[in-house]
Amino acid sequence: MNRNVLIVMAGGFLVAVLVAMVVQATLKTDKKKQPVKEEARVQIVVAAKPLKLGETLTADNVKWQDWPKSGVFEGLLLKQGDKKITDIASGKVKRAVAVGEPVTKSVLIDKKVNYLSATLKPGMRAVAITANAASAAGGFVAPGDYVDIVLTYRPRFTVPSNLADEESRAIVQKNLWRRASETIMQNVKVLAVDQAVVRNEEKVKAGKVYTMEVDPVGAQVLAMAGSVGSLELVLRGLGDDKVTDSKIPAASDARMTNLFNEIMRDIEGQRGGSGDESIVRLYNGNYVNQINVEP
Repeated sequence: MNRNVLIVMAGGFLVAVLVAMVVQATLKTDKKKQPVKEEARVQIVVAAKPLKLGETLTADNVKWQDWPKSGVFEGLLLKQGDKKITDIASGKVKRAVAVGEPVTKSVLIDKKVNYLSATLKPGMRAVAITANAASAAGGFVAPGDYVDIVLTYRPRFTVPSNLADEESRAIVQKNLWRRASETIMQNVKVLAVDQAVVRNEEKVKAGKVYTMEVDPVGAQVLAMAGSVGSLELVLRGLGDDKVTDSKIPAASDARMTNLFNEIMRDIEGQRGGSGDESIVRLYNGNYVNQINVEP
């Protein structure tokens, strides 16, 4: 190969290397002159675990997390010097909080406010009633559940005089309507059980005092019902909020058995049975119950 050509090629290679070095040095200089600015950050309180309604904040269920300073808004709980996280975030939450969600001041229950009154819906009232485990779905009724309330009582009535003889009236009075049960309220929310406002999912605890959320009329009904007879809480299925418009028929001990019919057959047999004697009318206040009796 011609010597001159080799010299030209070598010179071109050296020039290319020098140009590359100059460009690289220039880029490094520009980077030093224009450094990337990092956005200022602060630390806020977030949930380290899922928080349930009414759960108390502890060092185990909350944590610090970096947060852009430009994204800080009113209500965030910010780190302050060497203070512990439980010094900044303390108390109970009034709603569920997801993992990583900021724990804000609005989420915490104000210590000066009664928790139960803070959770009542507008216009509603909290009323406590007593019930044992057997009359509260075996103790499985817990805060947040919805129930029907059944009143069991002893009705008072006067045996009508048109029943022929004293013996017949005595038999009817002794065996008819000794006990009755009626559904007096439907789809009632349970606010608390024995002052506990959070469901215990680990074990079932049989309560004695159940606090219900009702309207003012319902409060009067429950106040009266407790003195009339015993109350049963019937647990409703999850999501079942259907309320029957018409009054649910009452149940009684007489309707649960055939004893009444057997007694009336004996009475009719003694009388010979005829005419209007096959009809028995029971008077209870302003109500009249007419029962057809087969002779």
